[in-house]
Amino acid sequence: MPSPTPLEVATQSVQRLVKEETSYHKELSSQQARVSKIESEISAGTGDENAEYVLKQEVCFPRSRSLSHLVTAFKVTWWILRSVRDRKRP
Repeated sequence: MPSPTPLEVATQSVQRLVKEETSYHKELSSQQARVSKIESEISAGTGDENAEYVLKQEVCFPRSRSLSHLVTAFKVTWWILRSVRDRKRP
């Protein structure tokens, strides 16, 4: 089996990054729901004694991946695609 061309590698990378971005947005909405739930429990007085601490942890140290990671990966992939395109030009 021949090794993949740089264009195929870059295309696969873009596809993976699109999936990562979708996953990031799902994690973000899930985290926002957790934060809203904790905030409502605190305001209603029904949360446990550590609710404020848990809220602080959710807001200060989110579990979701950084969007800047995806942006950087997209830039690198874009650079690879441009270099492949430029090599094919006469």
